[in-house]
Amino acid sequence: MMEGMGDVHDNARDAFDDALAGARVHVTAGNPDIAVTVTVPVDGGTFGRLTERAEREGRDIEQVAADALRAAAA
Repeated sequence: MMEGMGDVHDNARDAFDDALAGARVHVTAGNPDIAVTVTVPVDGGTFGRLTERAEREGRDIEQVAADALRAAAA
């Protein structure tokens, strides 16, 4: 679904919109600590590129994925 999303500058401005359209959000009601889980479908190729970027930059994949999602939402 997100094939070819390696560099944000090589894609349409709204390239992540279709990918995020399938996101599911779950909020646990009644909990003073709000817990939100967002599920975003990512194909193997995109995940591989994010993993390579994380290794190259010496960061956790979670940080790199979060950065990609923040950039897509901006």
